[in-house]
Amino acid sequence: MHDTWRLRAQAAIRTSMILGACALASSTAAHEYHPISPTLANQTIILTGNDLTIAQVIQVARYGAKVKFSPEAKRRNLDTFNLMNEGAAEGIPIYLFNRNSGAGREVVRFKGDPMSPENRPKLEAQALDEFRNGSDESDEHGPEFMDEASVRAMMVIRANQMSYMAASPAMMQGLIDLINADITPVMRSRAGTGEAEGPSAGAMNAAMVGAGEAYLHGVRMLASEALQHAGLRPIQPGPGDNTMDTVNSDVARPLRDFGRRRAPLSRVGRPCIRNGSQWHE
Repeated sequence: MHDTWRLRAQAAIRTSMILGACALASSTAAHEYHPISPTLANQTIILTGNDLTIAQVIQVARYGAKVKFSPEAKRRNLDTFNLMNEGAAEGIPIYLFNRNSGAGREVVRFKGDPMSPENRPKLEAQALDEFRNGSDESDEHGPEFMDEASVRAMMVIRANQMSYMAASPAMMQGLIDLINADITPVMRSRAGTGEAEGPSAGAMNAAMVGAGEAYLHGVRMLASEALQHAGLRPIQPGPGDNTMDTVNSDVARPLRDFGRRRAPLSRVGRPCIRNGSQWHE
């Protein structure tokens, strides 16, 4: 009798161990990171801000095609960047730059030329601090994206729209460098609400300055190490770069349409600039 119960108990323990091992294996498999297959790494997509298609997003996001800005996109960005700084120097109120946001939009952040010896160091320090604090490490935004292609889709769409923004040239190139080096920030957020990209942009910003964690060719490491291995240096964000996540990148659309090559993304998240402030079309 005792032998029978002992045998039954041993069988029950073995069954529990097997089921537990299967559950653990299933959980591990479900949370395995899926890096891209860079079969198109020898191709380059030109970002003009006007004619990016879903097919091109897929080429970059899934298959590692490189990206670069057209001369016109670079010129448009530089003109907008200079316009914002010139406007601030002339005392023009610019939302989120020399003025606060929301209910505090009439509160002055700084006065005068943002590139002056008095203002520039403080503004660059503020931008760098916010970039460093942008890593998407909190689980409040949901589980981590385990498909590298999804995050790269957000990155290339954001890069495409940035030529219409008052981002510094260093920030523009920093995002391009991440994409081309296959450095993908660890990301949990699914963009933000309303007009803001929110934490999804913050994770990209953090990686540009070597903060937080990132994947290099599918291997997880500190973002600072990923930059070093790729031969890149952390960027110094310019004055106002810490406000460049307040436009709608519409990242939900490429994720929803991923794999369906239909409508162009020529105007996804493309903002208008008026006196350095960001408006929607």
